Amino acid sequence: MLVVCDTSPISNLVRIGRLDILKTVVGRITIPSSVAVELKKLQHYEIDTSFLEDDWVDILEPKDKDFVLSL
Repeated sequence: MLVVCDTSPISNLVRIGRLDILKTVVGRITIPSSVAVELKKLQHYEIDTSFLEDDWVDILEPKDKDFVLSL
C-alpha cells in the first residue's frame, strides 16, 4: 500500500511523541519534498526531525511541478 502524507498528520504525531503510530500502521510513507521542507521548520521549536532520514520515509519530487502548482 502506498501512503502519501502531507504535513499536518506527521507534524502532529511528532509533536506528541507518537510518530511510532504512523510507522506501525503503514510501515512506510512517501512525502513530497515540500512537506519535508515544512517539517524541517519544526527544528526551530527544538523538535527532532531526524526521522526524515529514516529508511521508512521516502521523500520525492513531484514529476509535474506545474500541475502541482496549479492545484
